[in-house]
Amino acid sequence: MSDINCEQCVVQKSTYTVVCANGHICPFYTMNPFVIFQMTPTLNIDRTLLDQRYFAFQRVLHPDKLQDASVQIKQWAEQHISQINQAYKALKDILLIAKATVLYLQNPTLGLEQFSDKDIPMLDGDFLSNIVRLQTQGTPEDIAELYHQVIVGLDRSICELSLAGVLSSIAQLTYVERLRKLIQEI
Repeated sequence: MSDINCEQCVVQKSTYTVVCANGHICPFYTMNPFVIFQMTPTLNIDRTLLDQRYFAFQRVLHPDKLQDASVQIKQWAEQHISQINQAYKALKDILLIAKATVLYLQNPTLGLEQFSDKDIPMLDGDFLSNIVRLQTQGTPEDIAELYHQVIVGLDRSICELSLAGVLSSIAQLTYVERLRKLIQEI
């Protein structure tokens, strides 16, 4: 990993660090939500810490704070605040957390827009049969239980940093989410 200098204070920092040693927000070389907010992949995100970091970015990059800045700085800040907002929203959605984890495990510099559905494995026949059965005969409680099982499996896979496990959980979660929406519409 190469080092670069903070443009504001010329302090060396890692390309994966968003804030230099002097507290300046530096250009991002990633759009992975976990890297932007300097968090490790987990489903149990510390919401207080996430909010603190989000609002710290907002205090520095908000257009109201940069009224006297150059056009170049304003454009830079606008780009970064957009990345921060997208990352913040992503870390509040279970499926996006799972996708961000996959990308983080593959390469921490990959952002969510680089996630490819082609990496998601096919589900086994038993799981698909269970989905079909729940569509026709399942109760909301049955579907809630399956959802809980999938989330527990996803959490375990993230804790173990198992790329294959997280991808498999994404496939399962996608089907279960569709089933939950279908039941809500009825």
